[in-house]
Amino acid sequence: MTSSTTASDVVRGIRDHRNEIATLSVLVALPFTPLFADKAPAGVLLDGMAGGALLVMHAVAVVLVFRTGRFLHLAQVPMALFSATIFTGLVNGAPLLRTIRAACNACIGPEPGPLATGINFWFATVITLAVAVLGAAFLQQTLFRRFSRAPRLMPTLVTIFLGQALIATQKRLFQEMVPVEAAEGTGAQRAAVDSAINTFGAPVDPPFSLTWTIGDVTLATQDVLALLFAIALPIGIALYLKLSTAGVAIRAASENPDRASTLGLDALGVTTRVWAIVGCLAAVTGMLIAYEIGAPVEAGDGIAGTLPIGPLVLVLAIAVAARLTNLPLTLAAGATLALVRTATQWSFGSTAPFDALLGLVVVGLLLLQRENKDRTDNDAQAFLDLAREARPVPPVMRSLPVVRSWMKAGIVVVAVLVIGLPWLATPGQVDLAGTFLIAAMIGLSLLILTGWAGQISLGQWGFATIGGWTAAVSGLPIPLAVVLAAVVGAIVSVVIGYPALKLRGLQLAIATLAFAYSAPLVFTDPRYLGARLPDTISGSFFGIDLGDPRSGYYLLLVLLVLLVGATVGLRTSRLGRALIAVRTNAPAAESYGIDPRRLRLTAFAVSGAYASIAGALFVAHQGAMVPASFLADESVQLFSFAVIGGLGGVPGPLLGALFLGTLSLFSGNELLQYLSAGVGGLILLVVAPGGLAEVFYRARDAALRRLAIRNRIPVASLLGDRLAKQLGETVTLRQYGADEKPALPPLRYELDRQWALERYGQGDQASQRTNGERRPVAAGASEDGPHDEGEAGS
Repeated sequence: MTSSTTASDVVRGIRDHRNEIATLSVLVALPFTPLFADKAPAGVLLDGMAGGALLVMHAVAVVLVFRTGRFLHLAQVPMALFSATIFTGLVNGAPLLRTIRAACNACIGPEPGPLATGINFWFATVITLAVAVLGAAFLQQTLFRRFSRAPRLMPTLVTIFLGQALIATQKRLFQEMVPVEAAEGTGAQRAAVDSAINTFGAPVDPPFSLTWTIGDVTLATQDVLALLFAIALPIGIALYLKLSTAGVAIRAASENPDRASTLGLDALGVTTRVWAIVGCLAAVTGMLIAYEIGAPVEAGDGIAGTLPIGPLVLVLAIAVAARLTNLPLTLAAGATLALVRTATQWSFGSTAPFDALLGLVVVGLLLLQRENKDRTDNDAQAFLDLAREARPVPPVMRSLPVVRSWMKAGIVVVAVLVIGLPWLATPGQVDLAGTFLIAAMIGLSLLILTGWAGQISLGQWGFATIGGWTAAVSGLPIPLAVVLAAVVGAIVSVVIGYPALKLRGLQLAIATLAFAYSAPLVFTDPRYLGARLPDTISGSFFGIDLGDPRSGYYLLLVLLVLLVGATVGLRTSRLGRALIAVRTNAPAAESYGIDPRRLRLTAFAVSGAYASIAGALFVAHQGAMVPASFLADESVQLFSFAVIGGLGGVPGPLLGALFLGTLSLFSGNELLQYLSAGVGGLILLVVAPGGLAEVFYRARDAALRRLAIRNRIPVASLLGDRLAKQLGETVTLRQYGADEKPALPPLRYELDRQWALERYGQGDQASQRTNGERRPVAAGASEDGPHDEGEAGS
């Protein structure tokens, strides 16, 4: 009896602490992986851990934000890169020394001495720290405060768009900070700017030296500082949160902000302190990056700035291993990850094996963690905000000639622009427009999975990678290869989606992002499945060459129309209605006999098939599967533009693809590039979470509302409470005379002995009838009021 009780206690303890045991098991097992390959020297491993120290500090910031705000901070790496750009510009550009030289030319000569250089360095350090700390606190007060009561998905999306805005801004900011001598001519001016950027964007040389030699490896100053900061900062922050009064307040506000507010605690103030710490971490890591590579302005190239997905996935892996809450475990997880990654680099000459398995490790850690029952896990309201479906035009308004004219004119304009584009644009632009039609197909897959099924996916381009690889290695004609890719994509999506059903919200977003990071490495790397890829792929689709810009564009347009028709049919079917019901209220839908797990797996299958079709068509359109075209950066980029377009209906992904195409066609316009996914996404999340589709439908409803008022048409769905005010119509009740009584409808039934109704009811015949017959009024009773107590007794 005792032994059985002890065994059950052990089993119960293992079950209760399964996520801690799983995390520690992974952390203990991973360091032994180098034993299966060539043993790396201690100096090499320590140098790799110095590189991983930056990831540890990023992960600490992510854990801090998650503990206080319960959302993922995906903009920490861009904040560090932004700080690196500012620091490099201030040190190498030397605006302080240039200002002093302009005021007093004799004070500083052409070549500043060590004292002036040191002053300039520490001035840049203080300014970078101040900008990062104050900027992070400002973001909390002005931006994230608006979403403090919103579901966790909304502020997570804010960090995505914030990171894109910072990446897109830093190159322009660095250009303004770097001194450029006047040069004649546009070409000479541009050459001078590029030369100055290359010169002043070089790595920063600190005025001190800290080196550490271990064997044949010498750690540079930035590596030693990275190791020191990576050890000191997490431990110091953990002690600050545990021992100080402010730390106790921060922990209390993060665990239960409502309860903390009732006790008089300023939750907003303590959250601002956390963001100040986050800004300090971004400044420190940014300066260490500047010591290593200088100003990372090349990250600002591309459309709307591209998030650095590689470092971001590594940071999330460390944070997930620390359960997004434990700071000391963050340090241990970061050291372990850096150790294993460095050993893999030493043994195999590349980190590809480690990166390929990283997605599987992240998903495994997420599945083994204890399910959180906190109310903040419910992101249904966020999906209702993001996936707002537009009301159709009311039938009474659709019958108006002017409305019919508007609809016909809109259809004609869209058809002329879409069909006539290949005859108006250059071949290169037409070929690029074909890729945006494929991006619209990816947007439709996100509409089904995220907009309707409520499953956050940042890895749709990973399914496109699988579809492209399947079509390329199959050797079948393109039509059959596309069908095969759809089937394989649906199967793989179900295989990945089945364990993902245990994940919710942000956990699923992390898992899909890790999948999108690992999938290209597995399917495009020549050492793995990429070795089976052919050099070229025939793009003939029933005799139509997808590689030809004009014919390929029209073929992709027809296929997109077919997918749009299939998506509309899916939305109007029982499956589509059930998906919306499960997304809105899964328990209520389950009470009606709907199986949420089966529906979500179906959504995964359909979404994966769509994405795989898009990937197969993209490979056929390009004529080969180029690894550089299937990076994980595209997944986040496509998700961002799908959110910008809107996830409420079919027009949303189409508008997102149109917006993406417009940015690409006007890539030379810096203002348009800046006001794109980053700043544009932030504005839309605040003003219109439903995206461009919501903006369009608001404008449409405003025009219809004015038309209804002008024609005095009472449309309740458009006017609402304004109906009586705008049209001057009120509901008038009929006035009855003294001897005239309204006709009473027959009663279906009436309970006996309802003395309360007889006494305090309507007062006359309305309350004195049983089974449809009127009761006689008691003697002496008033017909205009209730009986008194004596009359009721008689």
